[in-house]
Amino acid sequence: MNLNESLATIMLIDDTELDNHIFKLVIKRLLPYATIETHNDGLKAITQLKHLNKDSNCRLPDYIFLDLRMPVMNGWEFLKEFDNLAIQEERRSKLYVLSSTINKEEIQDSRDNPLVSDFLSKPVDLDRLKVIFAH
Repeated sequence: MNLNESLATIMLIDDTELDNHIFKLVIKRLLPYATIETHNDGLKAITQLKHLNKDSNCRLPDYIFLDLRMPVMNGWEFLKEFDNLAIQEERRSKLYVLSSTINKEEIQDSRDNPLVSDFLSKPVDLDRLKVIFAH
């Protein structure tokens, strides 16, 4: 599928509005027809995902980009709750941690988590996103 024709659904979970705005602009540059939803904490996002997961006819996001440090429910807490949803493999979103952390332990823990496809550093690299969205 041509990236410009993609109808991907994307969920951004980050408490920084500016980061969400910039990342949305970057995504729209690559996937102009994508549906992008933002949440400023993990609790709001997990609540929506629980609702969507209850109905097997509802489409879960194709991609989730998750910040680690947020109020209310941080990224680590979100990952635990996401795992508890027991989403069927064929419906599961590709989940990426998107963080500005330079803590090597957090980066490695993210990459080692079986729910996480990869760790991405802010600001995200456009070429790296192209690779992600091409698969």
